[in-house]
Amino acid sequence: MAKSLQAKYFSDGDLFNLKKKTNTTWSWRSLSSKLAFLQANSCWRLGNGKKILIWKNRWILGLSNPPIPKLGCTSHQKYKFVHGMFHQNSGSWDIHILQELFEANKVNLIMGLHIHNRCEDRLIWLLEKNDSFSVKSAYRKMYEEQDNSELVGPRMIKIYKSLWKMPLLPRIRQFPWKVVSSLLPIRDILSSKIPGIASVRPFCELTGHEAGSMTFMLRELQLMTSAEEPSLRVAYGMTDVTKLFRTLTLERTILKARSFISEHLTQNNMQHATNNRVCCRNICWLPPPVDVVTINIDGSYLNSNNTGGIGLMVRNFAGEQQVAECIYLTGIRNAEQAECMGLWETVNLAQRLKLENVHFELDAKTMVEAVNNKASID
Repeated sequence: MAKSLQAKYFSDGDLFNLKKKTNTTWSWRSLSSKLAFLQANSCWRLGNGKKILIWKNRWILGLSNPPIPKLGCTSHQKYKFVHGMFHQNSGSWDIHILQELFEANKVNLIMGLHIHNRCEDRLIWLLEKNDSFSVKSAYRKMYEEQDNSELVGPRMIKIYKSLWKMPLLPRIRQFPWKVVSSLLPIRDILSSKIPGIASVRPFCELTGHEAGSMTFMLRELQLMTSAEEPSLRVAYGMTDVTKLFRTLTLERTILKARSFISEHLTQNNMQHATNNRVCCRNICWLPPPVDVVTINIDGSYLNSNNTGGIGLMVRNFAGEQQVAECIYLTGIRNAEQAECMGLWETVNLAQRLKLENVHFELDAKTMVEAVNNKASID
């Protein structure tokens, strides 16, 4: 997946300096919207200087942005990569070039960077001590920037510590944690996230919850009320649970709610059973022999504006992706034409790569039969 995105959107390997395209997918637009965040919390560690762009990358410790040339400097366009500012013989910093391009304070910062000519430049993640990216640190930083406050206050820290030390199964401990953190999928919480849900009639008139929420909560309530220790029941606030269901007992309420939910699910199943079902068969990709590569081709067609697309991928016997391409098509008359153009582009790619033993795989039955039998598609 990552190699496919790279081949289509940043084939030069420069993720942080993308060229604007109009035919991007929704998934890529979602991913690329956070590139500025990733760039702000990452930095290049200097090696041989052959990957770092002087004026586009963040690489100087002490600066939060890429450097800019000093006022009046006109020769900065001659220097693109950091290794261009090294001495050709010694491989150390060329002080004359640095003084020509930067202010004195930036020159001092650059001179403090150690050059490792035998190592490649490496992009590091500043939010982890091991310099490696983690979803946890990225999520925490995003949350801090969004709320502009501490994640958890001192009082909540004490509550969480007491909660996780309770002698209960992890699954049971998660329920009060969700209650305290307002993470349960109940109506009051969902109404702030999903527009219009407040106007929908709830499944349970007493508590105002939907069927899925009620099923989940009743299952958790049954687990918690089965605890023998009174202290555990108090910790979950279960001593007053009967007040929630007014005059009904907890056991009677659970049985009645289960009956309502069962009736509700039965009606849904009867509605789904009337729909036509299509039997599907899973097809697995089979690797080619050792000396052969497989190229998978697929084409798409949109009749509303006569456009289409081609996707192709080259893989070896180990299933490793060698090459991937995506091509946007215009002026397409039908899906068969898109499949034909996909095969044509694939053959041209095989010739450019000088591939000898190739298996071409398509999912268009008409195309496959026409090629194998040398017949006309019409």
